[in-house]
Parts: sequence; structure tokens; C-alpha cells
Amino acid sequence: LANRPPSPRGNSLSAADQLLSAIAAIRPAGLLSLPILRDFISHPDSLVRETALDAFVATGGEEAVAIAAPLLKQEPDVNVIHGVMRRLKDIPGAPTSELVASFLNHPDEDLLISAIQTSLSLSGNNDDQFSHSRPGRQKANAKSPADEPIIAALADKRWRVRAAALEYVAKRRLFAAKPTVIGLLDD
Repeated sequence: LANRPPSPRGNSLSAADQLLSAIAAIRPAGLLSLPILRDFISHPDSLVRETALDAFVATGGEEAVAIAAPLLKQEPDVNVIHGVMRRLKDIPGAPTSELVASFLNHPDEDLLISAIQTSLSLSGNNDDQFSHSRPGRQKANAKSPADEPIIAALADKRWRVRAAALEYVAKRRLFAAKPTVIGLLDD
């Protein structure tokens, strides 16, 4: 930002750039930064919202997910949701899994794939039987609120969505998806 040419108004940083710098500066304050970050999670600029929500959820963990969930469900900018979705992979728990599952019917392909991948990560991603899941993750093969919508996504017309859903059901070993997966062999 420091190398950016001055704006026509003479300021080297725009108001949004200044807010982004302020959010980055307060983030190391940890839990003390939450009230300030909360002020910015409804900001009109989508990049400021995304940065503030990311910092808010990263700092506040599962408790912050409960506050951010209603905002994310009403968020008009898929990039904001997608940015926070990447962070949610690191916050295990039922509220996070339910929030991510609420995006498994989203019309945006990239966001839907991100929700599938995040659900896989939250579910314990039992990629191999010898790895240990991270603390707080669901027990491998425990029922997840994402299972049924992702099994349904195996029939999606978009190949990238079907591929992500197939990866999910394979790694989770969801035997309920077996008939649908066998039907995909004709695809």
C-alpha cells in the first residue's frame, strides 16, 4: 500500500485501504479486538466486510461463528462468504458444520465447491485409516449435516460440483451414496 500512487484527492490511501490497515493492526490484540471487528462486519464495502469477518471468526472461534452466521446467510457478495468459508475449516463444531451445510444448495459453483470441501475438512476427512483427526473434529463417519445435501450434489449438472461431491462421499465412505455413485459410472 505504501507504494501506491497518491489519489486525486492527495491521500495515498483510500478510506477502505485505511480501514483494512486498521483491521490488520488490531487483529493481534486477540479477543480484545472483537468489539472493534464487530463494528466492521456490516460495513458497506465488501472487502472490508470480508476482512473483518475473517478476522472476527479467526479470533473469536466457535462463539464468533454464532454471531457471524446470520450475517453470512444474508451476505449478497459470494466473495465475502467464500473468504470466510476458508477460515471455517479451522473452527470445528456443530454450529460451524451447520453454517457450512446451509451453503450446500448455493447457486454459485465456486462457493458450493468450497462448502463441500469445508464440510469434508470439518467432518474429519478420514483420508486414510491410519491418520488421526485433529482435536475437535467430528469422529470419522459420524453423521454430518452435509452428508445428504452432498449426496444430492452427485446429480448436479456441473462436473466440478459432482467431482467435489464424489471426493467427499469417497473420503467419508458414505455407503448411502453407493447407488448414486454407481449411476455416475454411466456419466
